[in-house]
Amino acid sequence: MKPALDTLMDRLQATRTEGWQYLEVKQMAEILARHREKARMAVREYRMHKRTQMAEHDAIEKLYLGYEAMFLRDHVRDAVRLYILVNRDFHEAQRSYLEGLKAPHGTVTAKPVIRLEGSNKPESKQNSRKKAA
Repeated sequence: MKPALDTLMDRLQATRTEGWQYLEVKQMAEILARHREKARMAVREYRMHKRTQMAEHDAIEKLYLGYEAMFLRDHVRDAVRLYILVNRDFHEAQRSYLEGLKAPHGTVTAKPVIRLEGSNKPESKQNSRKKAA
C-alpha cells in the first residue's frame, strides 16, 4: 500500500493536464499563507502554554498541563510539517509556471528598437513607420 503522502502527491499531479495557470499559482500562495499562519498560531499557543505550565505551583495542575503540552507539541509538529509540504508544492508550481512563461530559444519577445541616424534616442518601430509614410 502506498503511503498517504505519495497518494496526495499523485492526486496533485493528476490535476495537471497542462501547465500551471496564474490563478492556480495564486491559489497555492493563498493556501501557503493560510498554513503559515496556522503554524505560527500553533507555535504561539504552545509557547504560551509552556509559560503557564512553568508559572504553575500546584503539582497536580502542572502534571496535567504537561500532558496538554504534549498534545500541543504534536499539533505544532503536524502544522509545521503541513506548512513545509504546502511550501514545497507552491514553489514547485511557481517554478513550473515561470518556466512555461519563458520564450523558446530564438524568438523575439520585445519590440525591435531602431536608432535614428545621429541620435542616441531609440525610436520604436511604430514611430519609424509613421515617419516613413
